[in-house]
Amino acid sequence: MFMIIGLCMPGQRMHGQQTDTTGRRVDLTFRMSGYAKYLQSSLLLNGGFAGVPPDLLDQFLGNSIHDHLVHLRLNTSLEVGNIVFHTGWRVRTFYGDQPRLYRLIGEDYGKEIDRYANDQTDLSSLWLNRKGWVIHSVLDRAYVEWRGKWDEIRLGRQRINWGRASLWNPNDLFNAYSFIDFDYEERPGTDALRWTHTFGNFTSLEVAARWADSLSGTTIAALYKGYYKGINYQALAGYYRDDLAIGGGWEADLGMWGWKGESTVFIPLSTTDQRSTVVSLSTDLTRTWESGLLLGGGYLLNTSASSSSASLFADLNERVDARSLYPYRHSILGQIGYPVTPLFNTSLAVVYSPGKENTLFISPVLSYSLASDWDLDLTGQIVAQDNGEKYTSPLQAFFLRLRWSY
Repeated sequence: MFMIIGLCMPGQRMHGQQTDTTGRRVDLTFRMSGYAKYLQSSLLLNGGFAGVPPDLLDQFLGNSIHDHLVHLRLNTSLEVGNIVFHTGWRVRTFYGDQPRLYRLIGEDYGKEIDRYANDQTDLSSLWLNRKGWVIHSVLDRAYVEWRGKWDEIRLGRQRINWGRASLWNPNDLFNAYSFIDFDYEERPGTDALRWTHTFGNFTSLEVAARWADSLSGTTIAALYKGYYKGINYQALAGYYRDDLAIGGGWEADLGMWGWKGESTVFIPLSTTDQRSTVVSLSTDLTRTWESGLLLGGGYLLNTSASSSSASLFADLNERVDARSLYPYRHSILGQIGYPVTPLFNTSLAVVYSPGKENTLFISPVLSYSLASDWDLDLTGQIVAQDNGEKYTSPLQAFFLRLRWSY
């Protein structure tokens, strides 16, 4: 027998009971939430667009690219005793210059979106793919979870977050992401099996495995978390896409400042290629005052980095590799945030990457809460480089976003 009282509305829970074959009562809880967003983006170009002939760009678009995105998300969970079924479904409608531009250069924007939406299992649909229009949906969360007193097992497409640092996460072997893609708060999911055992006293052990078509694409790793004299620490080791990955991270307080960091060393196991050992290290300091003022700084070392700056905006849909989280060897971050009013927040992040071009990435953000479930924000992403005589800006991107949460 199954009984539910009431109708579950978005953002609410629905309770009920079911009788199993032994006559026992099993509690049922159903939750549903999500959001609807509209994102308008404008890219101002002063030096071309990656992969597009300059004459073609001038003929059809000039020096700017404008796009529109409508994004719907629905999250659900069904709890049956100590078993929970989770799903996260996102539907995105793209309209604007980039879908048309891809057609002009002989590529398919819709198929590119679809290619990076999935992990191993195809859980996506390309509903519409025409000139200027793309409608795409994907289940980026679809897993079953078993909860015991000290153990938890998850199977399916899930988020495995092993990162400690605030911006760049070398420990995030399963779900590395680019911080430039600010509009994907949930981050990509991975098709994996994960087991977590809690020992108590802030210590735990996780073992996770991501399957792939070949051994070189597989990731199998273990993470141990512990606590010692005010320091939360972790250590990991595993097989990461034909590399031996060894790393760790920490989180502690230095007076009034919060200090986080993590590092992973990737050692090639194959002798058939010329890849070298890669070191990725990230650390940051942040402090928040009672007024809401936030100051922070950070650093990233990426020994696999190239010198190309185009990759910053080449394809935000492409998944970032944990071995290369940012396209420069050294990157220094400074950030500040301040709530002008309880409803109006401002922030600014600047990343400086020393080198031939001394690249600057500048991102100001203005955010306003229109109501309890409505938000409006304006985000800028500006690249500036040294051409030997002065700083120039080859690309400026601006994003206006309206979000309704339910």
